[in-house]
Amino acid sequence: MVYKPDIDKVLERCKAYWEQEIIDRCCVAIPVGPPMQSPEELGVTYDEYYYDLEVLIKRWETFIAATYYGGDAMPGILPYFGTGGHAIYFGGEVHCRPDTIWIHPSLESWDDVPDFNPNNLNLKRHEVIIKGLVEYAKEKCFVTLTDNCGVMDALANLRGSQNLLMDLIDYPDEVKKMATKIEEVLKSTTLQHAALVRENNKGGSVHQWMHLWSEGLVHQLQCDFSVMISPEMFNEFILPEIESTCEWVENSIYHLDGQEQIVFLDSLLSVKGLKAIQWVSVAGQPDVSEFIPVLQRIQNAGKNLVLLPKAYEVEKLMGSLSSRGLQMVVQGVSTPGEADELVRCVKRWTR
Repeated sequence: MVYKPDIDKVLERCKAYWEQEIIDRCCVAIPVGPPMQSPEELGVTYDEYYYDLEVLIKRWETFIAATYYGGDAMPGILPYFGTGGHAIYFGGEVHCRPDTIWIHPSLESWDDVPDFNPNNLNLKRHEVIIKGLVEYAKEKCFVTLTDNCGVMDALANLRGSQNLLMDLIDYPDEVKKMATKIEEVLKSTTLQHAALVRENNKGGSVHQWMHLWSEGLVHQLQCDFSVMISPEMFNEFILPEIESTCEWVENSIYHLDGQEQIVFLDSLLSVKGLKAIQWVSVAGQPDVSEFIPVLQRIQNAGKNLVLLPKAYEVEKLMGSLSSRGLQMVVQGVSTPGEADELVRCVKRWTR
């Protein structure tokens, strides 16, 4: 691979990660480089920034070429159509912004629930973009799956979070029926996209910002919406979706978005098919290394971890956690030399 000559060794470590085994050290990814160019810097519209194939290739090529992929970091292009982007396949309204895509509500009433059309123009548009990126990426880098994840988050996009909160009380059966419909589409379109990128991705799939590869499907589960509901409602409305999704995903990772979701941890750890928990310390919250007892609890339940620590946290984390099934995507490293030295330290600290 042009931008990662030692990719085969990295993939060996990924295989070991999923089996909670160690080859020479735990997985640690340390990408070092500039931020992605903005639409303004490229002189393009917001729509072109996300949907014009030539613009996509230009900005990702520039970004990847300028990045040093330390440790197990992987060069990969993320076709981004919005978080919970599968809401678009049910009529969600797309609003492109400089650093994200918002999907505005379009489901105004439970009397007019939309159906999925497999000839949906947005889905076709996404397929064309993914195929074009794969054609460009051959032998250069991976093309990862989209950010289509989270059934209830997609429904919150469609209905609006405030409306959906009330619906959980007033229209619980309608919510569950629509969630089932969305999950079916999430499954079919995710498998469809995975098939498009598999050959380019060494016969597997890749999660771009977690820097993880899997021979089978690696897929992110999430419910950021859950921070507004009780554990009882989580178990009623969210947990069944997670259990069901883990049945068709070989390597599933739950994106735990901040300390507010700790109240759902026992429920998550009870899901046999869930392979890993990815911890996020959101803005204003303590560093991930301040939650070591919680992280130990996750490991003791047999689940893998994906952490995004700052460089100064790595030694503390490794001194308290098992290196088996541990992936760290280290933030705040400024030079390739610092990245390489930290990788050498991680090898010494692996246990």
